[in-house]
Order: sequence, then C-alpha cells, then structure tokens
Amino acid sequence: MLSARKIMLTQNGPDNERLNTMNRCALKVKKACWASFTILAVQGLMAADGFYVAHRNASNPLLGRIDYVNAAGNVSGFYAGPGVPLTLAWDGSTYLYASVGDTIQRFGLDGTSTTFASGLNAPAGLAFDGNGNLFVANYSGGTISKITLDGTVSSFATGLELPSGLAFDRDGNLYCAERNNTSLSVFAPDGTPSTFGSGLEDPQQLVFDTEGNLYVSIYGNNTPTTDTIARITPDGTVTTFASGLRQPTALVFDSNGDLFVANRLGNGINRITPNGENTVFVSGLRLPTGLAAGPAPLVPEPSSIAMWVLFSGLGCFWFHRKPKKPAL
Repeated sequence: MLSARKIMLTQNGPDNERLNTMNRCALKVKKACWASFTILAVQGLMAADGFYVAHRNASNPLLGRIDYVNAAGNVSGFYAGPGVPLTLAWDGSTYLYASVGDTIQRFGLDGTSTTFASGLNAPAGLAFDGNGNLFVANYSGGTISKITLDGTVSSFATGLELPSGLAFDRDGNLYCAERNNTSLSVFAPDGTPSTFGSGLEDPQQLVFDTEGNLYVSIYGNNTPTTDTIARITPDGTVTTFASGLRQPTALVFDSNGDLFVANRLGNGINRITPNGENTVFVSGLRLPTGLAAGPAPLVPEPSSIAMWVLFSGLGCFWFHRKPKKPAL
C-alpha cells in the first residue's frame, strides 16, 4: 500500500558542466539553469536535432542497438553490440543513459561509455530530477532507486507493482506507472505518496507535454484496438489520445507538440500530431523500447565498446509479457 512505502530522500545539487555540441567547448551551468534544462529533458521535450532510440539487432535479437533519429526521420547508428538497452534518458547536459540488464550505462556524445550504476533489478524506467539525480524504476524488484551524480544508489520507494515508466512534473513530483495498477503513483518532493488517474490497463511509459498534461502508453490486451496512448489532464481526467498501436512504450515530444511513440510490435516509431493524427515516422527497427531527446552524437556509431561485452549475458531481460499476479 502507498502508506506503507519507504521513502528515502537526499539533497544533491552541485554545479554541473554542460557539453556544448555546437562548438565542442564546455561551460558552467548554475544550479538554477541546470534544474530548468533538466526538467525539460525529463518531460521529454525533443531537441531540434532529434532523439535516440533503443532497439534490438535485426539479425540477432540478443544484441542491441542505439540509433539516432533526426528531425527529418533519418536514422544513423550510435551503438551496436552486446547487451540490449531497454530504456533511455538524456540528462539535459552531457550524457545519454541506458538501462541494460541490471545496470545503467552512461554514454558521452563522442560514443564513449562507462558503467554508471549496477546491482539494480531489471531497470525499466529512467527520469532525472531538477538536481541531476537519476531515478530508476526496478521492474522486478518493485522499487524506485535514486542515483546521485557520483553514482551513489539508495532506495527511494518500495512496495510497487511492476514499476515501469517514470516522469517528473514541473513541480518536482515523480509519477510512476505500475503495470499491475490501474492508477499512477505520485511522490511529492518530500516523499509523500499519492495516486493519480484511474482506469489505466497495463500502463507503460510516461511523458508530460508543455501544458502539464501527462501521456501514458497502454499495452491493454496487446491488440491494435486496445493498445493506446492515454492523456491525463492536471485535474486527473483520463481520455484516449491515440489508438491502433502495437505495444507502445517510450514517448517523447518535439517542439511542435508532436508525440513520438516507440511502437514495439510495429517495429518502428509513430508520430502523433496534437489533433491525434497517427502516422509511421520511422520503420524497419526491431522491437524498439527506449526513446530519449538529445543532440546529435559527435561521432559515427562506435565500432566496438569493449566494456559492454561484460553485459552480453544481461540483455535477455524483456517484459512484454507481465508476470501473473500470485494466487491469494
């Protein structure tokens, strides 16, 4: 129950360094600017350049890919190799983060990568707060972890039911989709839990638009008629925004208000306009699950990333079929 959930909060907000990809020089960003920029990234507001997409290798589903999609829909490679990245998050500053197995990998725009955190439990959702802390939904563990800028992992919330998507609103409240709950869990900045929305069947990932409406990808019964995108207004009113999808997962907005959806079983990315017009934006992917807005990479797809070999056995986790609830 929400009232029994254990909350742990820490404060962390040092100045951070932002990589300027236009002139490839660094500049210091004060805490207030960092917070503003990060919240935009957390809400999934797409940069003018485009976004990253995580999916599987077309010829070998045990291998993974991260590609970059520009505003025109052109796809270029960023990572290809062992380990299947599931979800993505851009920190609004310098790095792209990817969940793979029970770890979080951190990529620079130049393609270099390191292990940022390990020992998680099937991380399925990522979101940054205004101080640059990364929050992780541990799908199999039923928890949310908080990871500070230096990689310190602590428990933020427990007792959740298959948590998947995470998103922060402008006020710093953390929203969590749980696949076994028809409402969303909400955690205030001080850790106070509550619920939001109702009637959501198998909610997946979350994203806010610029007006504060929350969008939720819904698996339903995994058919084109029940797999939808729900829209929840700030007062909690739930409506269907789009339908005809096949296991929609990650969501991201562009500056025009178009919503981009990783359509997993459709093997592509759909674009949905503000008036609900649904078209295929990118095709030919393999089971895409992660999207993250961000600037274009500085280099082409890396030919090899040696450290990812360590995770080749960890990329088999997938949760397209949720576990059955235990019998009472």
